[in-house]
Amino acid sequence: MFDLFTGTCKRHVKFTSGLDGHALHGHVIKNLTLPLDVRSPCRSQCVMESRCVSINIGPLINNKIICELSDSDLSLHPDDLKTRQGFTFIGTEVRNKNSASNYNTSCLKKG
Repeated sequence: MFDLFTGTCKRHVKFTSGLDGHALHGHVIKNLTLPLDVRSPCRSQCVMESRCVSINIGPLINNKIICELSDSDLSLHPDDLKTRQGFTFIGTEVRNKNSASNYNTSCLKKG
């Protein structure tokens, strides 16, 4: 589990198991190409981006991976999960320490 302070909110992020061969379409907020020499680079980027609630990790090309950060997940848009060769979809469970809910939008930056 990752912890991140965003303003007055403490954000806890737990990643779910990956779903190979799939990606969530239509909700990407940031598209990155990251080196593999960093431990869990895409997950770390998601933790640092307060709007991120799921990631699509793409295939390895020239020792780099494609990392797509999304502002939605399967619970909000289950029909947007599509087959995508070489990708893995990973959702999150985000909890605001000040709230009992699993997903608290008051802690998410808009924009």
